[in-house]
Amino acid sequence: MSENILERVLLPIASPKDARTTCELALPRIADANGSVICVNVVEKGGGSLDPTSPTQQEERAEEVFEIVTDECEVKGIPLETRILYGTDVVETIFEAAEEEDVTAIAFTPASPTD
Repeated sequence: MSENILERVLLPIASPKDARTTCELALPRIADANGSVICVNVVEKGGGSLDPTSPTQQEERAEEVFEIVTDECEVKGIPLETRILYGTDVVETIFEAAEEEDVTAIAFTPASPTD
């Protein structure tokens, strides 16, 4: 295992606001550690229930998130990969991706009640 915990970081991002906050807080540390980022956005499947947002709208939101993270990573010189993930349990989907991608850390900012 790497001694650099920020070598390969999974950034789960939920919204454009979350993208800006997470980038502001996490990317300087990742850049200082010469790390890389895998940014993921989870499109939550309803598990049989009706979802008020269409998959197309959710994917468009994911692309908006990726655009923000891409711009911020480019400015800081951080290598970036992006993935849209699909799952009925967001947390479980993030942990599965972390394992599949063999990341060294998962970094996120907690959501406030108004997000």
